[in-house]
Amino acid sequence: MDVAAPISISKWAELSAARAHTREVVSSLTRDLADSAELVATELLTNALLHGGGRGTLHVTATEAGVRIGVQDLERRSPVVAVASETSMTGRGLRLVAALSSTWGVTPAQDGKEVWAELAPGPTHELGSTDLLDLWSDADEGFGNGAGVRYHVVLGQVPTDLLLRAKSHVDNLVREFKLASSTEAEAGSTPSPSAHLAELIDTVVHRFVEAREGIKRQAVAAHDAGSSHTQLELHLSHEAAEAGEAYLAALDEVDA
Repeated sequence: MDVAAPISISKWAELSAARAHTREVVSSLTRDLADSAELVATELLTNALLHGGGRGTLHVTATEAGVRIGVQDLERRSPVVAVASETSMTGRGLRLVAALSSTWGVTPAQDGKEVWAELAPGPTHELGSTDLLDLWSDADEGFGNGAGVRYHVVLGQVPTDLLLRAKSHVDNLVREFKLASSTEAEAGSTPSPSAHLAELIDTVVHRFVEAREGIKRQAVAAHDAGSSHTQLELHLSHEAAEAGEAYLAALDEVDA
């Protein structure tokens, strides 16, 4: 049972209030876990804003051993744990969550998913890039978009290190674009993006996201297996071809 009413956020300005709410609620239960719970809630809510459809609903629940922090978002695709990198601006949040939690996971929901973590006194664990892959199969109907006809597309082998660097670069762009697109909801802050930039943001961030994250998963799996090359194979809808062309053109324009 929730020990406080759920809080939903869709703006970066609301994150600090949710963080303070978590600290207050957890401190009333066990002060020893307040710092860790605040960090976990921050990371999960940030991921929801960046990667979960732009909205996160926070649930703080008392457990027998401590507390449970859960954030439900609007995205049914499973999160991806990136390979650790000093140059990437993303990919550290879930590792931090795992380091602070006794257990954690992802649960499909009717209109998205919930990423949750249970905190309790005692040992925690390090997170490997393949930990999430063990929780479900890509064919699991609980995640992803299985609607419509899919085509098996074989893209061939790509050097794994090169692919990971390229994906890190794209992830950095996506992060900055999502931050830019969110400014229109922040009253009195940076002006909203121009119409052309807004279109670029939508193309890079949203239109090819399923294939982009599928490529990332395969690159991470190849890295963890020690493979020098990644065999890229995707199951895509007919619409993905047009979306892919627009995505590559938008990336070229952004890089230029």
